[in-house]
Amino acid sequence: MQLNYGQSNTLLFNISYANRAPNPVELFSDGLHHSAAIIELGDIRFEQEKALKLSLSSIHKNLFKKGDNLSISPHLSNINDFILIEPTTLDLTTRGAFPVWEYRQTDALLMGIDMDYTINITEG
Repeated sequence: MQLNYGQSNTLLFNISYANRAPNPVELFSDGLHHSAAIIELGDIRFEQEKALKLSLSSIHKNLFKKGDNLSISPHLSNINDFILIEPTTLDLTTRGAFPVWEYRQTDALLMGIDMDYTINITEG
């Protein structure tokens, strides 16, 4: 949804839904990852990630002088069954000691703000 206010200001609002199937690495990892020198463990029982995202953008053109723009965009994502990898233990093998990293799922709330300020330096 877009709302124009003032002569050069715009407010954008967005709600989106997305889902992501688990990556094969997240499902089937079960051993030494040679390039990272860690043991990775996946889980075949993982469900799809399901995410709902809300975002709002406020865009201001020619804010201080002609050619400069400011955009401020806070956002909030609620993700069910978010897949992440985290260190859990240390495994001693015949090839040495390796940290063990396990994939797991949890519900996550991610929030942030993006800001962008653009100046046209060629404008007189």
